[in-house]
Amino acid sequence: MVPKPGKSPQETSSYRPISLLPVVGKLFERIGLNRLLPYLQEIIPTHEIRIRQCEVLKVLRNLDVNKASGPDGIPAVVLKTCAPELSPILTRLYRLSLKTTQVPKAWKIANVQPVPKKGSRADPSNYRPIAITSLLCKSLERVLNNRLLAYLENNELLSDRQYGFRRNRSTGDLLVYATHIWGEAMDKHGEALAVSLDVSKAFDRVWHESLLHKLPAYGLPISFYTNLVQFNASKTQACLFSAKRSPFPLTPTFRNVSVPITNSIELLGISISSNLSFGQCIESKAKTAGKKLGIRNKVKRYFTP
Repeated sequence: MVPKPGKSPQETSSYRPISLLPVVGKLFERIGLNRLLPYLQEIIPTHEIRIRQCEVLKVLRNLDVNKASGPDGIPAVVLKTCAPELSPILTRLYRLSLKTTQVPKAWKIANVQPVPKKGSRADPSNYRPIAITSLLCKSLERVLNNRLLAYLENNELLSDRQYGFRRNRSTGDLLVYATHIWGEAMDKHGEALAVSLDVSKAFDRVWHESLLHKLPAYGLPISFYTNLVQFNASKTQACLFSAKRSPFPLTPTFRNVSVPITNSIELLGISISSNLSFGQCIESKAKTAGKKLGIRNKVKRYFTP
């Protein structure tokens, strides 16, 4: 879990890997606990979902053979190579799981690999938990995810301003839209306020209960909802290691709490200033590139034929 000896920063020298495991494990366990919203009324008639063999076959053939095996030890190369033979069997298994709303216990076990992020490696909160689950379970999740995304898109249940995690859209579209609104306000001698919200450990804090709670209201069958509830319950994990500008500064508030103002905003790795100038971002990227090129030039002589 902790980097190998000789690779760790100085501050981690007093920590033994085995002593840090329970600390990191408990941290990952308590992330994402939230209150549930009131029940949502159904807005689209319920329809049943039946998994098709061609869907399972496609998912198996698209498996990355370089991905790690889950706790069951079944490698991706076996599932991918034997996809034509395994797809009929797995299709029946997946259908039965969805029909009976039961999930094999082995699919609820995950090996959690802590991956260090920025900051001190002696701080457990600076590790990102990567859950390694069964590839059989991941294949079922991929089939259901494809169905769910298609259903949400076809029924226009997603906001038109959501650009990430959608087919035929990208986060670059968000940059185009945001800078267009920004520039339009400047052309009209007005102002545009850009609010940046950064959620700490966003991927780790996904509100699973609330998301599951919304599915029946969106027309998903009860069996689909119950199946996902069963999957998320009793999980276990093993931790491996227009106006004139005011002369006074604008002080926006939210629920009587002042919101800090900045002259630039970080959006998708690009720093944009309030006057739509990218000079600061370009300068920063140039410095980073210069450092990398400098290192390359220093070591180049060691690799000359």
